[in-house]
Amino acid sequence: MTTFEHAMLGITLTMVTGVQKTQGWAVVLMAAPAAALADWDGLSILFGGEAYSRVHRVWGHNILLAGTSGALVGMLGYLVYLSARVRRYAFRLVPETNPIPTVEFSQRNMVCWMLVGMLAALCHLPADMIFSGHKEMTPWPIQPFWPFSDQGFVWPLVSWGDLTATMLFIATMFARSEEHTSELQSHSFISYAVFCLK
Repeated sequence: MTTFEHAMLGITLTMVTGVQKTQGWAVVLMAAPAAALADWDGLSILFGGEAYSRVHRVWGHNILLAGTSGALVGMLGYLVYLSARVRRYAFRLVPETNPIPTVEFSQRNMVCWMLVGMLAALCHLPADMIFSGHKEMTPWPIQPFWPFSDQGFVWPLVSWGDLTATMLFIATMFARSEEHTSELQSHSFISYAVFCLK
């Protein structure tokens, strides 16, 4: 899967849980970078093809680092969400909303955001196990238990680059927008715009 598809998967899974009803839409937006963050190890391409083949799908694509980084993104996202400066700026972008509500720190809410971030990040691993390989490439396993085990896993059910998943994510977001508010429609539109830029 591409980074954008991972982000859409995180958004879609978060919306399916309905956590935005209690935590607000910012938690859905936070799930996108949390779900895509495991691809940071792809930056190893800057050090050549051999480094990329050894590092990508290993360093960031494991339960330990994906879960930890997702929880940290959730915590940081919650703290940014509480920031008065960020909230003022966000409400300036959407002028038809009500005055800026005050939000107080809550350990329970922060743990919820951390769990959402962690689960969004962990959804990256099975997605990459399933979306692997291509008619011109061999399947590329991930090592979910690294650094404790080098055993790789892959179930190449869908070839890399298949647009079916992307279209399903977009359709799901638009379908969910019919069930809920116009606020979700704007988030779906943003996701669609990101897909088109891809």
